[in-house]
Amino acid sequence: MKVWWSGLSSREQVLIAVAAAVIIAFLSLQLVLKPVADWRAAAAGRAADAESGYRLVARAAAATAPSTETDSSQTPLRNAVIDTARALQVGLTFVNARPDGSVEFQAGPVAPERVFSLFAALQGQYGAKVVSADIARSPESIDQVRLQATIVK
Repeated sequence: MKVWWSGLSSREQVLIAVAAAVIIAFLSLQLVLKPVADWRAAAAGRAADAESGYRLVARAAAATAPSTETDSSQTPLRNAVIDTARALQVGLTFVNARPDGSVEFQAGPVAPERVFSLFAALQGQYGAKVVSADIARSPESIDQVRLQATIVK
């Protein structure tokens, strides 16, 4: 290799050295810097998603905080869910009254604020408590959610 190198003219040696430097720079960019930059961008995206999820859960927790108001009427819980959802323009896709007195329902896609308003109205007007709620982003729109919940009086 040394014989081959010394057999080259100084101009050829400079060209080969510059080409090697360019190749090393390109490889370091592609194999080191680009993955680091991609990882950083992905981390920022995960942080934004986590913050969005936190805000969604915080709003849900605030909307379902214990209330001192209770309903003295004898409105069935299933009817209360349907009427309240209709008033708040929350599209229900499934409502089922269970034998234990709880009601499970599904809704969406709908704006998250309407879901929290629905929980707050059911709790404030009818004394309903959320037993479980699964709130997930809707595949149709990033600004809307789908809801599956169970409530009990």
